[in-house]
Amino acid sequence: KKLVENGHNVKIAETRGIEHLEGRELDATPVNLEDVITNIDVLIISLPSIVMPSIRNIVDKVGEEVIVVDTSNYYPFRDNKIEEIENGMVESVWVS
Repeated sequence: KKLVENGHNVKIAETRGIEHLEGRELDATPVNLEDVITNIDVLIISLPSIVMPSIRNIVDKVGEEVIVVDTSNYYPFRDNKIEEIENGMVESVWVS
């Protein structure tokens, strides 16, 4: 909301599909997941950690000049246990 208020063009996508954004009060423009990475300077990701591998093909298409910000947090009770993290791997290393 603050990015839009400050004049930025903000897109939002939902991993389950754009139809899951319908009927919601959004300041950002809803787009398909594949379209969220076109013509951007920054990509902000907020997903359950366990879903990260499923968007790898999308993130790999982001240009090297794009800043990627991951605001996700690992919650074993929600995400199921991720063995690498449970065994001491830092979350950001696992995500990368």
